[in-house]
Amino acid sequence: MKRLNNSNELPINKRNIKSLPNMDRPDERLIKYGADNLRDEELLAIIIRCGFRGENSIGLAKSIIECGGYKGLVGLCQVSTKELMGIRGVGVVKAVQIKAVAELTRRIAKRTAKEQLIIDSPKTVADYFMEDMRHRDKECLTVLCLDGKGAIIGEKIVSIGTVNSSMASPREVFIEALKNK
Repeated sequence: MKRLNNSNELPINKRNIKSLPNMDRPDERLIKYGADNLRDEELLAIIIRCGFRGENSIGLAKSIIECGGYKGLVGLCQVSTKELMGIRGVGVVKAVQIKAVAELTRRIAKRTAKEQLIIDSPKTVADYFMEDMRHRDKECLTVLCLDGKGAIIGEKIVSIGTVNSSMASPREVFIEALKNK
């Protein structure tokens, strides 16, 4: 195998970020073009800050996004911290940062949807809870309380069960409903 002498001959994900031209550095691109113009791996590279010997933060971010066979940013909510730490270059700190960012984005999306949402059909309820529930590995029974116009005034998980069932007494459901009266 021929050894490359010039660092500019290396693929972009193998080159040190500082050796990249300003227009190829994720931080600089975000400042100049805005966050919405960056690829997913560039945004994640900004968060994780550094890679490891032989792989810069962009290359590591791409490996993280593709880990666990989930492919894509949605997979970051599904992949465990342990799975993330199984990726070369990801330790406890980076794994925790990634999981925290995934949870923050999930919460932001849910709160934004909640403010504008009027529950008028079972499909609306399903759409509202889909992001939360799709990432769980156990069944949950959630009480959703609405006002007379269908706006959400409260929600609470009253039971977490097994892989395919969850049990709660009617008393638990009614107590939550009365709390949000």
